[in-house]
Amino acid sequence: MATRSIDRRAFLKGASATAAAIASAPLVRPHRASAAGERLVVAVGQWGIETPFAWRSSQSEKTLWDCAYDPLIMRDPKTFEYRPGLATEWKPSNELRTWTFKLRSGVQFHEGFGEMTAEDVKFTVEQNLRPDAQGGSAPFFRTHLERIETPDKHTVVMHFKNRVWEVPSNFTQFVGYQNVVSKKYLESVGEDKASLHPIGTGPFRHVEGKQGDYHRFEAVANHWRKTPAFRELVIRRIPDPATRLAGLRSGEIDIGNVFGDYLDNARKVRLALNLAVNKKAIVTALWKGMGSDSPFMYWYYPFHKGFKTDWKVPPYDPERARKLLAEAGHAGGFEVRVNPLVMTYALDGPDMVEAVALDWEKIGIKVRRVPEAFSNFLPKNRARKTNKTHWVYGSPPFDEPVLAWQRAIYSKGAFNLLADGPYDEDVDTISRELDPDKRARMTQALAQKLYDDYRGVMLGVRSLTWAVSKKVTSWQTLVYVPLENNYEYVS
Repeated sequence: MATRSIDRRAFLKGASATAAAIASAPLVRPHRASAAGERLVVAVGQWGIETPFAWRSSQSEKTLWDCAYDPLIMRDPKTFEYRPGLATEWKPSNELRTWTFKLRSGVQFHEGFGEMTAEDVKFTVEQNLRPDAQGGSAPFFRTHLERIETPDKHTVVMHFKNRVWEVPSNFTQFVGYQNVVSKKYLESVGEDKASLHPIGTGPFRHVEGKQGDYHRFEAVANHWRKTPAFRELVIRRIPDPATRLAGLRSGEIDIGNVFGDYLDNARKVRLALNLAVNKKAIVTALWKGMGSDSPFMYWYYPFHKGFKTDWKVPPYDPERARKLLAEAGHAGGFEVRVNPLVMTYALDGPDMVEAVALDWEKIGIKVRRVPEAFSNFLPKNRARKTNKTHWVYGSPPFDEPVLAWQRAIYSKGAFNLLADGPYDEDVDTISRELDPDKRARMTQALAQKLYDDYRGVMLGVRSLTWAVSKKVTSWQTLVYVPLENNYEYVS
């Protein structure tokens, strides 16, 4: 049948009055005839700055662009363990100073840009060495990478200045950033043009898109890894939860992230929250019980070596909070700034920020709310120009906590979340340690420091819910990952 526009006003019939106030705009632009069974429409709440390139992007882009690329190292969807991807093997030598990757032969870039070779991998990684590269792994490569050799078209040899054990993690599915680009394509059209129409090796090829709105992809026939069941994929950016929910109910959207709180009234949830930060109330009311207030602790998960069961989210105790403020000389409170924003890992970020803000205000804190688009906030955060502010952040697990700390609490890292410098020596020492058991003990010690210092407000572990239409019969999602991107496995 002919494709018809999806309109937000149509979505919002029967939805809440607040959501209905959103101005109408086309959600899928008509482009050609397509049978309903051939198209998969995915609605995501947010993406970042909309760049597909590893050296400029954050994980926030992955839910949009990963379908067009393949990682060097895949993940087992049930265990999160490494599996061959574009690289069939990867081995260290020279006491972990040299890493050799053997590439899969015959993998083709989209639109006739030739076979993916070692030169494309080398080109991709070397872009991280640019001083303006803000990608999550860029600081790692700028600090440690010495040079890259390509002895043949299917072999990449990376030489590092130091002994580095964490190299494979930087090339893995989801957690890693290094989606391999075509050197020929970027050099022929330029980075700016290539960013609008990315060329990769993934199971879907990019067809068209509108910045900030949607991108359309088509399945790659006989893909080496997985040929998608749907011939067409449309990924939409729809920040409003009620719009996503209405689209799912109407059948115009096939997959979308939904919240339990929007099945009721989110404002009732906010008013139900009491003094201080009542994490149990957030888990129970805002998240509708789809989560827990423990054991989340600064990227340390129960499956990591050294995890301590007595690490708990601090309890709800507004009376003690008032006393501590008075003891610190702030009996009358003080002003803080919060950024209510829809973050890729926290699509209900504004509601969580509001819940925390209301609790803080009950103990005398003066909260100044500064709403901001995530696409504006993210570059400033990477450049450390947000000044002192508070916002909701969510994250997937890393292979080891220190890999997250290298990015989030480290003055040389990609961005700053909880601290910017006081733990640099600890992070450096842990990163240099090659013995896994010793590294685990050192990691536990730094985790205890972070825990005792109460850096940030730990809210808990959130379970995310995806709703699907009747068109979707199965989907092998990836364990532990908060943002799905393996749309080629939807059947």
